[in-house]
Amino acid sequence: MTDYSGKKFSILGDSISTFVMYTPTEGVFYSGYLCRQAGIAGVRDTWWMRIINELGGEFCMNDSWAGTTVSGRAVLCGCSEARTAALGEPDVILVFMGLNDAAYGVPLGDFAADYSLMLSRLRKNYPEAEIWCGTLMQGDYAGSSFFNADAVMPFETFNDAIREAAAANSCRVADIASFGLPYDSVDGAHPNYDGMKEIAEWWLRFMRPLEIERKLLIRMPDSAVLDEQCDERLEISQTYLTGTGGDSAVRVRKTVYPDGKAVFTKNEKKALSAMTRVEREEHISEEEYRILLSEKRDETLRTIEKTRWRIPWDGHTLEVDVFPFWKDQAFCEIELESEAEEYSLPDYIELIRDVSAEKEYVNSALAKNIPAED
Repeated sequence: MTDYSGKKFSILGDSISTFVMYTPTEGVFYSGYLCRQAGIAGVRDTWWMRIINELGGEFCMNDSWAGTTVSGRAVLCGCSEARTAALGEPDVILVFMGLNDAAYGVPLGDFAADYSLMLSRLRKNYPEAEIWCGTLMQGDYAGSSFFNADAVMPFETFNDAIREAAAANSCRVADIASFGLPYDSVDGAHPNYDGMKEIAEWWLRFMRPLEIERKLLIRMPDSAVLDEQCDERLEISQTYLTGTGGDSAVRVRKTVYPDGKAVFTKNEKKALSAMTRVEREEHISEEEYRILLSEKRDETLRTIEKTRWRIPWDGHTLEVDVFPFWKDQAFCEIELESEAEEYSLPDYIELIRDVSAEKEYVNSALAKNIPAED
């Protein structure tokens, strides 16, 4: 997956993506009273700025206009030559449009053709940019909805058109509609603070780097052999923070390198499947590490201490972890490009079994209960 650190982001959208002083003045929805009504205190609370900040990117341009459609021949339509050329010099483009097309009853065939036209023009104008297209979903709202239920076209047919146009124009899809969840909103269309956060989190599930790895239970290897084969040997201490549980884990780690240097990190993981996880890691200072241990440590979970050998093997890096609580077994982890990728092991590593899908062998589970040795 792409590393977005330092990348310049531009946004092409409708009212959901506007914000005062960041988008064209004549087309702003989120400003003044409407921001207060939605509980949005600043641009950092918008779905798109949350994504940019989360990925370590930089803001480039936002050409979002309230009330606009993808389809049509007016200058403010998303597919127009003017709007598809108004995004500065981006590395990444986030396209989130189409709700108004569905709300105004734009014929599906027109929408499909114009969405594809919009992407082809973006691809021509920004040939090196990575283009992401968000699928459409309706907000959750108990009052009178912004949408006229009798006029709104089925979102899923429009989403199919978005997926097909993205594939035809070598663009990526943040298929947030696939989660089947409404976002919190002020009127059924415009997200409030919580809705902005939800939309950003759903986009990030597609955009964040994914960790795909197999966790293997192995017989205790010869440490002398590991020392000979490894690139580096690390001493690791990791402690879990409040918020760890279910498919999510939050922890801080102290890693000591062979030269004695200590590095401190904070890591958050969320499981998407037995082998695939969304992961976010950031370096922190020793002082921040100590504060988190003091104020946020989950006292119900033990600190995990381990020695890790990083070993180059067959185009991959094996990570062999040995723990003080086991005498006859250890872990070997191997990161893969896909869940279907095949792998091999060197003859000095004896496999017991693949435990990738066994939750009791996740490190956060080991912090609570240590399985008996096989």
